[in-house]
Amino acid sequence: MLAGGIIMTYLYNESGGKTLLPILFHTTWNIAAQVSLETFPEVTYVLTTLQMITAVLIVIIYRPKNLAGRARYAIAESASQEVILKGQYGVQ
Repeated sequence: MLAGGIIMTYLYNESGGKTLLPILFHTTWNIAAQVSLETFPEVTYVLTTLQMITAVLIVIIYRPKNLAGRARYAIAESASQEVILKGQYGVQ
């Protein structure tokens, strides 16, 4: 589950905050897992392993701070605005 969350977060961030890619990934994953579980259970193990490896590679390549999403921009933006306002009014 954690690996899927990492992949979906990556897809969400890389698509500019649009949810279509994560939704398509989640739907495709559910269909593939269900079909393979019913027909060839070994394939489900391979798919799960590939998903975990992909999640680890995403974390190694893009680092956790780059997977944070929009909140990091909002925090940075509000902090810089606060510094600017304090500087304008001579508040320390």
